[in-house]
Amino acid sequence: MNIQQVTWEEALPLRRRVLWPNKSVSFCKVKGDESATHYGAFINGELVCVASVYIDGNEARLRKFATLHEHQGKGIGSKVIEYIVLNLKCLNV
Repeated sequence: MNIQQVTWEEALPLRRRVLWPNKSVSFCKVKGDESATHYGAFINGELVCVASVYIDGNEARLRKFATLHEHQGKGIGSKVIEYIVLNLKCLNV
């Protein structure tokens, strides 16, 4: 598994598929996506998990966290959160 930052545009299709499958991709975009930091977990090149972190001063808020159903329960989300926390510590957030 490879965890890395992704763009908000890359996060939207997976966010839609998991959180709002009956809505349009544009519905899945939320205020602040352009300035948030988005993370993705890839398995064999496939994006299987996304998480978005919205930073305001010294506060960070995790929102729009989604893992493909077939990859849930395997610890992927936990690894993404660990990665995010480490990055936030490096940023002193």
